[in-house]
Amino acid sequence: MFWQNNEENSLDVLLRSEEISLSAVLDNAYTLQEIRNGNQNLVQYLIKDEILVEIMAIALHSTVDATLPVKEQYKYPNMCTEVFSTFSTEITNAVFGSETCMNLIITCLDKPMNSVVASFFCKIVGNLFMRDAKKCVDFLIETPFVSKCIDHLEHGAIGELLFKLVGSPIDPELVQVINQWMHDGGLVEGLVSAFSPSKHPQEHYVACYVYSEIVGYFREVLYQSEEKGINCLLEALTSEHNISRIMDSMLQRDEAGFLNESIVAEGMELMEKLLETNTVWQRPSGTIDGDNRVDTWMGGIPESFTQVQGWQPDPERIVEKVIGSKSEEIFKGVLSDLEREPSIGGNSWKYLLDLIVEILDTNWSPSHLAIRNAFKNVPLTKLLDVCLAKPELNVLHRLVHKMVEYPLFSVCTPESPLIVYLFNDADVISYMRKHLTECLSTPLPSNLAQISKRSFLFHLGCSFQRARMNGGNKERLEAILRACSKWHELSSDLDAFTDRNKMADTDRAPSFTSSRTYNVEMDITPQQASNQMALLTLHEYESTNPSQQLPSHFDSSLSSLVTPFDKQCYSVDTRVSMDITPAFKKNDSTADETSFENLCSLKWSSMGDLTEEEEWPGEKNSGGEYESSEKSERSARSDNSIRSGEDWPGIESTSGEVKRKEDEWPGARSSLKKDDGSGFAPLEWDTNQIKGEQLTDDWPSSMDVSSPSPSSQSGASPAVWADFSSSMGGSSSDWTSSDPAMAGIVSGMISASIEKSSEC
Repeated sequence: MFWQNNEENSLDVLLRSEEISLSAVLDNAYTLQEIRNGNQNLVQYLIKDEILVEIMAIALHSTVDATLPVKEQYKYPNMCTEVFSTFSTEITNAVFGSETCMNLIITCLDKPMNSVVASFFCKIVGNLFMRDAKKCVDFLIETPFVSKCIDHLEHGAIGELLFKLVGSPIDPELVQVINQWMHDGGLVEGLVSAFSPSKHPQEHYVACYVYSEIVGYFREVLYQSEEKGINCLLEALTSEHNISRIMDSMLQRDEAGFLNESIVAEGMELMEKLLETNTVWQRPSGTIDGDNRVDTWMGGIPESFTQVQGWQPDPERIVEKVIGSKSEEIFKGVLSDLEREPSIGGNSWKYLLDLIVEILDTNWSPSHLAIRNAFKNVPLTKLLDVCLAKPELNVLHRLVHKMVEYPLFSVCTPESPLIVYLFNDADVISYMRKHLTECLSTPLPSNLAQISKRSFLFHLGCSFQRARMNGGNKERLEAILRACSKWHELSSDLDAFTDRNKMADTDRAPSFTSSRTYNVEMDITPQQASNQMALLTLHEYESTNPSQQLPSHFDSSLSSLVTPFDKQCYSVDTRVSMDITPAFKKNDSTADETSFENLCSLKWSSMGDLTEEEEWPGEKNSGGEYESSEKSERSARSDNSIRSGEDWPGIESTSGEVKRKEDEWPGARSSLKKDDGSGFAPLEWDTNQIKGEQLTDDWPSSMDVSSPSPSSQSGASPAVWADFSSSMGGSSSDWTSSDPAMAGIVSGMISASIEKSSEC
């Protein structure tokens, strides 16, 4: 509304009236702007107790008229919420001073609310907290605010508000008060209870978000602080009791034997957050995949593993302990779910296997021991059998592959007990060798299933190969594999598989004209094939002794051979190209470059025009070659083709006539008074300024301008004065005195400047 500043503010007119309605003030376009500008008339009206209570009631307790358009249903509640969000000190103090107004905030939680009202509630309470945190907490701590917020945890705005109250950087003493208030108010109990099958999936999501964000915030503060004291709220959130309750809710099955996928998914996210924020160095995932997690992996293998261990908020590894104790139940549930159809069983098995993979990525030997004990009743080979029976489940293949690979790269103290289990009890080497032989000899109905099954087994074997060469337990693995007779047979198959699937530089390349992939050697001409054979022979001759004699001749010259840099590995679709020549037709609106060049070219004036055959010094001759300025000058003098000097005063023309003294310029104004129609604008020369006088006002003192003498002009040629490079080597006055045209131009400039100064 800045364009209406010249007019009287309509809000001021409204405030001066005798009858003022709140709806009229809210409808005015200047209301929020004037509150921020500190309009005292408006602020004093709004902080009246009855007006303030009415605004709060409209914002949080208004009844929506469903018959109105959607954009108008919450028009006034939104406007009232913005009034409390303008950061006005007078309005904030008035709200804190009105007990009725503050009670309206609490009673809003006693009734059902939708997401829009929840967002209004979050914005009002959040702004009051940011304006004066102590007054806000002092009031809310005396009310059942926390427990009532837990009842509305299905709204994301309520979860944001709870985290804002806990995670805002305020006074440390007040932080302790808030943490104790949240703990005593039942925040932890409410978040843990939210992981229940009777709750809505949205409530599972918000509970997981608030839980994980609070734990992550507190642990981040502890990492940066010198004092490592854990407050009561963080201690309750990370206690073994509460984590076990959440884990039990994740594994709870209904009457039909199905898990609640929402609880399993959100619980897995929470457990992953707890594991991620508990610093672990040398994770196997970082060593294998290069997963550089912040503050969780330093890279490489240290000489002493204990040297890189730092402070951990959970040194007892409670999460690993709880998940490890449930590992047998997890494996049984996964196998049970995989026996069902994917559309019926859901994806709960995926989240449960993710938990096993996560605890195997923490380098903690007790969790490896718990999983090994679970494999006694649920052998690993059963999971491998399911992977081979379901070759289409690539996610399952990846998770089981990591379960086998991570123990091989784990740096545990003591050594991971799963290493011995993989070689002795499970005998994974013999299992892979057996099923590889069957896979290669017995084709499957689907080619894709055949490839997936074979790739799973080969990549599983390659994990042992990489761990033997680069893992932290490579000495131990080398000793075990040497004593394994099946490994030697499997190793040769792995080497052949690796060589066969190694990507060559120019073996295969995509085509931009089709979706197929083809071999370059099959799509070349016989001439190119001959060239390639010649190049191979040359390369062999340069590197080693050739196995065959060089050919006495080639089908083509060596310069035309297709080199590796010129070889076309793919074709380019040129159908998108277009012919742009029609754009340059004569009837097109494109500018004519020839006329533009003629317009911009340097031309002689009517005092000395060159013919078309005559060119500047240094331009092309008749043979198309460039000549120097001296050669051009000699050529011009020899053939007497330059006639531009005939009109110069004091120079004898070819007819033998000599210009009269009075007609000589400069000074002969009569001969240049009028335009001769050639387009040249004549100059009037002031002879008094060019008779050897030394100019001091408008021209540098070093410039000596004198009238040209006939002797000096007799040998002048247009080709000489155009070559500035040959005349700049002398004094500053040489280039003007040697040429009458330049002397005339300089004289005209001086005369014009003197006349202009005299007029002033």
